Amino acid sequence: MKYPTLAALLIANAVVLTSCSRLAPPTRPSGSTQQAPATLVTEVATSAADVTATATPDLTVRTAAPTSKAPVGLSWSNPASFHTTVEHPQMTITLVGLELPSGFPSVTPDPGHLFVAPQLSFFCQLPADSYCQRIGPFELIDSQGTRHSPAIAVSGEGFLSTENIPGGTSMTGSLVFMVPINAAPMILRYVGYQGQEAYFRIE
Repeated sequence: MKYPTLAALLIANAVVLTSCSRLAPPTRPSGSTQQAPATLVTEVATSAADVTATATPDLTVRTAAPTSKAPVGLSWSNPASFHTTVEHPQMTITLVGLELPSGFPSVTPDPGHLFVAPQLSFFCQLPADSYCQRIGPFELIDSQGTRHSPAIAVSGEGFLSTENIPGGTSMTGSLVFMVPINAAPMILRYVGYQGQEAYFRIE
């Protein structure tokens, strides 16, 4: 009678184990297994963004760099001011004064006019055994655009000489213009060697 009872107990345990295995819930995946899909999605999204950025053309509007002005004194738009030296071909030119030169004749300007006397200094930059070309013509252009020729030229230290200027030497002198009282601001224009021009602003 012992053996049949033992057999019956074993069969009963087997049935219980089988039932438990069928009713047990599925095993929950571990934390590392859950993070893998999210990481994969992030990598794919980043890769797609990179591809899009590479494929998109650069539509940024770029403006050209502003062009620099002409050297001071060598253009109408950038005239030299008082005491500013202009680097002209072969020589430098500097506006050094505006007063009537000493010994100027006692002459009265016409009614409604005044005298303007720009004094300039020229320095020949060529070697001592060379000569700079003689100084060319001047004109004074007033605020109304009227052009005035010199009324009187005062040679001073040899300025406005008809001779060439020796290298390494300077010459200074004045030009006297008679202009309307309301002529300022004015531009003194010089045409010198090979047609190269120089401009000075006179207030």
